[in-house]
Amino acid sequence: MQEEPNPIKDYLFDYLSKSEVIIQKLISEKKFSEIIDDVIANCYDKIITLGEKDKSVGF
Repeated sequence: MQEEPNPIKDYLFDYLSKSEVIIQKLISEKKFSEIIDDVIANCYDKIITLGEKDKSVGF
């Protein structure tokens, strides 16, 4: 079964992979709320432009 293309998921995984060192450090320190804050601060505007707003942000 092939997965449906999802530009939002692709963008987020790309962002996280480029921030790998920072993200790994935060994970090792169990600072998950900081990871979420970082993703929201740096990805939210781009994500809402990739699809319908309600679907893009998970409403």
